[in-house]
Amino acid sequence: MLIVTFGARRYQRYIRNNYSYSEHIDVAWLKKATLILAICLMTWIYTSMHITGWGDAIYYLSSIVLWFVIIYYSAYQITVPMPNNLSGNLLATAPQEENENDCYTEQDNGFSHAFKEELQKVMEEQQLYLNPKLTVGDVANAIGTNRTYLSSYFNHQLNTTFYDYINNLRIEKASKKLLSVYPYTMNIDEIAECSGFNSTSTFRRAFLKNTGMTPLQYRKSIQE
Repeated sequence: MLIVTFGARRYQRYIRNNYSYSEHIDVAWLKKATLILAICLMTWIYTSMHITGWGDAIYYLSSIVLWFVIIYYSAYQITVPMPNNLSGNLLATAPQEENENDCYTEQDNGFSHAFKEELQKVMEEQQLYLNPKLTVGDVANAIGTNRTYLSSYFNHQLNTTFYDYINNLRIEKASKKLLSVYPYTMNIDEIAECSGFNSTSTFRRAFLKNTGMTPLQYRKSIQE
């Protein structure tokens, strides 16, 4: 359980630093699996000391649910390639960088303003965030830097992740489209797709996180 917990946390951090989407590549479902596993193990310990019918029933039921969760989510899971120094050391307490010389450091503060302007310029002109499968490598290539430096820049200078940065831009784009007055020319699904989200459910979660309202609630509020 400890290996799964720490390994999943490190993997999730890698996903958010390198990908603008999470559908079928994140492992958040492992939290459910480990919780069910904990229930299963505690029940097994109890029934080992106190033989009861209801204890056995809970144990077998939780085992069935556990395997159902694992099989169901594993069927849709897509493998994401990770650098050898990350995939081989999932339990490390801090991320290992591909090349320490390529990482953002405090000495780069003088360059950060120009770099931020270049990043914003590329985002505004090319609108890379509208690509639902955008990765940090795609943005790095457009700017002319490397993936590791850009990911480190988001973390240390902007205090965010690549995932959150890109989805914030998508939410801004969606918010403008939601400002259209009745009769609405686009529904929520169409707005999500045109804003760079590859699923409406992800759009709703991201919008709720950023604004505290669902897209429909936001649209109603601006019409009042």
